[in-house]
Amino acid sequence: MPKKFNIFVLLLSVLALAACSPAEVEVPVIVEITAPPATAVPVDTAATEAAQAAAISAAVEATTAAQAAAEQAVADADAAAVDATGKFIVGGNYVASGECPSSTFLSVSADPANGAYPAPELNVTCDGTTVTVTGNGIPNFEFVQITPSDLTAATHQFQFPQSPALAAETTELPLLGAVAVAVNGMPIFGPNEAENLGYGDPFLDEILDFCNGHTGGGQYHFHAAPNCLFTDLNNSPGLVVAYALDGFPIVAPVICGNADCSAQRVAESTWDRTNDVKDAWAAHTVVPGKSELDECNGLVLDDGSYVYFATATFPYFLGCYRGTTTLARQGNGDGNGANGANGAGTGGPDFAAAAGTLGITEDALRDALGGPPPNIDAAVVTLGISREVLVAALVAAGFNLPTQLLEEGSAAAVQDALQGDFVAAANALGVTEEQLRTALGTTAPPNLEAAAALLGVNREALVAAMLLGGFPVPGGAGGLIPQVGGNDN
Repeated sequence: MPKKFNIFVLLLSVLALAACSPAEVEVPVIVEITAPPATAVPVDTAATEAAQAAAISAAVEATTAAQAAAEQAVADADAAAVDATGKFIVGGNYVASGECPSSTFLSVSADPANGAYPAPELNVTCDGTTVTVTGNGIPNFEFVQITPSDLTAATHQFQFPQSPALAAETTELPLLGAVAVAVNGMPIFGPNEAENLGYGDPFLDEILDFCNGHTGGGQYHFHAAPNCLFTDLNNSPGLVVAYALDGFPIVAPVICGNADCSAQRVAESTWDRTNDVKDAWAAHTVVPGKSELDECNGLVLDDGSYVYFATATFPYFLGCYRGTTTLARQGNGDGNGANGANGAGTGGPDFAAAAGTLGITEDALRDALGGPPPNIDAAVVTLGISREVLVAALVAAGFNLPTQLLEEGSAAAVQDALQGDFVAAANALGVTEEQLRTALGTTAPPNLEAAAALLGVNREALVAAMLLGGFPVPGGAGGLIPQVGGNDN
């Protein structure tokens, strides 16, 4: 209780006593109540300091761990970015170079809708050096006729190296004929049609069926990725679609960026449509830097192997051969070759040069030769020159036609005079060498119509195959046997 309050109470008490008699007054007892003193709590300084140190240590550790995690995340992201630029083919049915690829080919069976045709056949064998694929040309999916040419069975035989190797230089694709074989045994042609269709792009011209193929001369073949054979081609890393005839595989358009293929990217063609013309090759140009693929539509992988890709755009399978092959393009003289960006052709027979050598006009020479096939005997009479002079002028102008080819002779002499690669020509046609030799017969020059009928192909396909085999049968525009003018459709 405050002291001033105690004094005030005491005064009041004295005054009250003064007013009362001594007997009546009781002197009050003043009691001061005070709170008991607070009890002091002993402090454990050592424990407090230890707790504070532990808290600080835990905070430091948490911060350090968070920083380490953040740094690792950045490192992982950087590593993933680096890995994503790798070049791998992983998974699917892809097999390493040198292994027999028979397991990559499909097990074919008849489609119920193809009751009017034989069941498909396919056989793949390897001898350690060469892979041989044989079949009968009947697809294992529904045949839908797109062109005037109905489907006919054939005897296909394709051969390619079991251990392909990159060549020192690329090789142009043939303008017609097989450039690869699909895993169902069907031939794959290049990205253009025949001359009579302006070498147009059949995919862009929309003259392919639902599986990106059609028939020509009764033979079914693909021009673009056979999507109907696979569930999801564009999301199937390591899926082998076909084998080029130089031996390198053609795979789905997926590049694995790392060894486990957890990072993937789409393979895109490096070609671009730069000219609004009909000719597929003249319309497209290689654009440097557009894609990591090369002009042949392929890529050297991190392990040193090479693959082509079945891309969504031109050239769809191959832009050229990177490996060794005998199936090179024979010139058509139109400058629309498939040689990368420059589009240079390999040249062809020069009517103007031959006519100049003979001292006549080009029209006079063409009219005299007639054909196809050309009538050399009639031409020498019309022009008033000897056979030797005419042949010499033609050969000098790039017609490359030996005199023996124009003379009657035995089958052996005729075929020796042809001076070409029968195996390559037969391979392009999907027949055996023996079948080709038998079909060409004993007359000189060979009766191509009769040979084509025996082989179950059209005349144009036979001429193209002979050109591919290096036979002296000029195939350029205006050649002795004019450029393959039949319908690839």
